[in-house]
Amino acid sequence: MILLIRHGESLANAGSIVDNHITIPLTEKGYQQAYKVSLEINTKPDLIITSAYTRARETAKYTIEKYNDTKVEIWPVQEFAYLNPACYLGKHIEDIKEKVTDYWNILDPLYQDGENAESFVMVLKRASFVYQKLLTLTDKTVVVFSHAQFIKVLLLLRDYNKCNPIEMMAKFTQLPHIENCEIVKYL
Repeated sequence: MILLIRHGESLANAGSIVDNHITIPLTEKGYQQAYKVSLEINTKPDLIITSAYTRARETAKYTIEKYNDTKVEIWPVQEFAYLNPACYLGKHIEDIKEKVTDYWNILDPLYQDGENAESFVMVLKRASFVYQKLLTLTDKTVVVFSHAQFIKVLLLLRDYNKCNPIEMMAKFTQLPHIENCEIVKYL
């Protein structure tokens, strides 16, 4: 059983200004959500995986403490950074909504919004690597603490792996929103 868990509410999710997309911490509500998630995980994981981003590691904290003899690994399951971080640092999420809409309306899986951003094809490649590794662990209980958009890319690979990147990108925008600390049963 493989569970994908989105991080708890972060300061950015709560509307604070983003200074560094990697080190955004959880809010108090996010910590409460993370604690509740640890209570919902009743089967001892064989492996706990987390992204290197602060909000995912903070969300994993209570589960790691609960199952303190479980192996913990950091994998490349960080958020899909499709916008150049320079465009939103020092801004509220609301300030970049138009840029987000523009990105998805372009529907170009090769488009890269600056050197520090990922194209859709780039995140598909990263997610494919993770997906292939997860497929080797389907006989184990694995908990993955990640990010909403990366989880959605993993869902695309599971459900639409025969589609081309343009079709996958279009389907991405149709997938349901993943809430903070939502648990998705993956494999």
